[in-house]
Amino acid sequence: VCVLLKFPGKLSWETSKKMMSAVNFLHQLLTYEYKQVNDRMVKKLDKYLNHPDFTPEIMETKSHAAGGLCKWVIALVKFSKV
Repeated sequence: VCVLLKFPGKLSWETSKKMMSAVNFLHQLLTYEYKQVNDRMVKKLDKYLNHPDFTPEIMETKSHAAGGLCKWVIALVKFSKV
């Protein structure tokens, strides 16, 4: 999500928490334009998308929010390739 929203900083749990605590976080997700997804972003996300634990089912065992965000990332990347 940090990659797709172009959130500044190192990719880490701390950075992710800052991003998710932003007042406009949900608005950013709801209004995100799939056309913003580019090859550079997809390449950066590949290591996460190809990780065996990066599935909505596994993420939902950690939190429902994590499962939903996982679905969002996967869907946007797939849709951007159409």
